[in-house]
Amino acid sequence: MNIDEKIALAGVIVSAFGFAVLIFQLFHGLRLMRSEKIARIYSELHQVHHAFVEYPELRPFFFHKVSLSSPPEGDHTSDDALLYYRARAIAEMFFDVFEHIFILKAETKSPILDDLTQAPTNIDESFEAYIQNTLSGSEFISAYMMEVNDSTYPEGLARLVRVTVLREWPEVFAQYRNNGNA
Repeated sequence: MNIDEKIALAGVIVSAFGFAVLIFQLFHGLRLMRSEKIARIYSELHQVHHAFVEYPELRPFFFHKVSLSSPPEGDHTSDDALLYYRARAIAEMFFDVFEHIFILKAETKSPILDDLTQAPTNIDESFEAYIQNTLSGSEFISAYMMEVNDSTYPEGLARLVRVTVLREWPEVFAQYRNNGNA
């Protein structure tokens, strides 16, 4: 084997090694992207749950099936009204996180890459189960989400909300269906 052949062989070996490193970096980057997705969602959920540390009196309306009625029209200052509006702000925060879950789910959906990168396959299902559990435990947030049933939200989220609310809170579903929101 002459020097030119040895140099060509070395070039092929170096190219093959470089290609292998590139593939490894690609899959490592995809795994990092999935991890960042999960971390962002948990960070947002942590912020929402922090509201219950500040306002523990609101927790039953979101996790223990306790009802909360809207205040009489024009009442913005009574204790009941302040409680309602504070709870509504938290419901909006929950909905923002739920929407973010479905947007990130759509952005990172790739069954082939998930298999190749060994990404956790049950993360999306876990977040969907969390959403269903949250809706099941709260008539208030279920009613809020039916009220804001907007065509700009991801269809998967809208469908999950409708199915869960119909199963867990049929009277809420009927109320908003009759108003044209379901």
